[in-house]
Parts: sequence; structure tokens; C-alpha cells
Amino acid sequence: MNRTLLMHRPSLARDLLVVFFVLGCASSNDAPSHGGQGGGGGQANGGAGPATSAGSSAGGATGGGSANAGAANPSGGTPAAAGAPSTAGGAGTTNGAGSGGDATAGGSAGAAPTSPVGFFDGGYLTAGPWKGWVFTLADSLGAGTTVSPACDPNGCTPSWGAQPCASGQVGKDANSATFAGLAFHVNNPMSGGTGTWTTQGDGIYVSITTPPASGRIQLQEPNASSNDQRYCAPLPAGGTGLIPFSSFKTYCWGDAAHPSKVLSSGTQIHEASLIVPGSSSAAQPFDFCVYDFEPR
Repeated sequence: MNRTLLMHRPSLARDLLVVFFVLGCASSNDAPSHGGQGGGGGQANGGAGPATSAGSSAGGATGGGSANAGAANPSGGTPAAAGAPSTAGGAGTTNGAGSGGDATAGGSAGAAPTSPVGFFDGGYLTAGPWKGWVFTLADSLGAGTTVSPACDPNGCTPSWGAQPCASGQVGKDANSATFAGLAFHVNNPMSGGTGTWTTQGDGIYVSITTPPASGRIQLQEPNASSNDQRYCAPLPAGGTGLIPFSSFKTYCWGDAAHPSKVLSSGTQIHEASLIVPGSSSAAQPFDFCVYDFEPR
């Protein structure tokens, strides 16, 4: 049910790298530059900054998108070209009330979440050893997928706020090839090119309000050319928690023809992304904010 997802992102590097991601992961290649936010795949709504090919893991979605900023394609999707800084996009179904609290009937709103000091400023994310420009991404299949802010090599509209937030909807698609999300290069200094980060520690900690029900975190190796170099894992329950590295694997959506490979310690990672996959049954609305996203 997955197809190719495209992500775009901006970056200091101006490469437009198209990567085709099959069945469920989106990948983004170089983001737009300018010490700006990198862009992700799909229709690029990425910010400035070098874009890398990061795949986004979306349900069975792997559709190609049009690149506006930064390149990124889920599951074999084509990465986008480097562009200007982008704004962090967010996706997710809104089912939580209060920060981190579920807004379900009868539930009580939770306390407002907080971010680490200096986590996000003007589209640039700094979290532990990670640093890079954030950008949004979306497919370009014409199925009604939208994402705000929308980013291109010149920046994002509207401009980023205090947190990297994104809203919109992932269009319904018979092949679940649609997607949207946000991404950033994990080693992208404000005034330099993109590098890599070596996996170490226990996993990836995230704190996301109104997390998309089917959302995934994806980690991609540099110059990824296949799903064998893109690792994804579901968001933790409630959107906040540590995702162990042992939960990240290739073809995380399940594919009998492609056995999964678990992410191993010492793997070089170039890009991290949060992807909202499409569905064959209905459009998937999302509206989320990221308060933390870092290795621990």
C-alpha cells in the first residue's frame, strides 16, 4: 500500500537530490541553503539550510511529492534540492488537550509542555548534539495534501513561531502514497554545510502535542538510495517519550518482500523527520507542535 514519498528541505548546500523511497518511508535529500532550514521531500515546504535525503516513514505511503524546499521522499521518494531556511512543519491528528494531555471525552488537560533552553529559534533547532534548520514537506500527488507553513528556498510562510508547529491534512490516496511532515539535518551548523551524527545512547526522545495517530519518526543515513538506509518507528503513546533505537528498523510498516533491519549503534545519521502517512480510507488532518526531538 506504500508508494514513494517526497520531502523537500532547504539548506546551505544547494543540491537537489531525489531519492525514491518505497512503501512507507519518506526520504529527503539536501535541503535549501543559507544557513537556513533544510527542506524535506514531497512538495517542499522546507526552510533554508542544506537538505539531505531523509526518508519519512509513513504508513504504507511512499508517494513522490513535488519539491519546494529541501528534498525528501518517503519510501524511495526523491529527495529535494537544497534551499533556504524552512519552518518546521507539523502534522498530526489533534486528539490531545492541553500540552501533552489527551483531549478525549472525560479526559483532563495536561500541563503545558516545555522545551529545553534554546531548543528552537527562528526556524533553527538545537537539541543535544543535533542542530539544523527545520522545514516542512508534503507529497505532490494532487490528492489534497496541504501543510502550513509552506517553505521554499527563500523561507517559510507564515514565519515560524516559538515552536516548530505544522497543520494541514494528508490527502486520501488509494495506494496510501500521500504524506506530509517536517524534517531537519541533524548536523547542520548555521553557517556551514551538513554533516552526520553517529548513533549512541538509548534512543530518540520526542515531545509532541496532538501527535498524529499514525505518525512516525524516521532517521536516514547520508546519501540514502534505498529503504535499507532509512529507519522508522511509531511515535510514543501520547506523543512524549523515549523511542529505543531497537524500535527503529527499515520497512517498519511491514513488508513481507523486504525483511526489516534494526538500527545498530554506530550508524551515521544525516537527517531526522516526523512523517504523517496517508490513508486509502480518508484524509488525515493534523495539527501538532514539537517541543523536544533529540537523542538520549
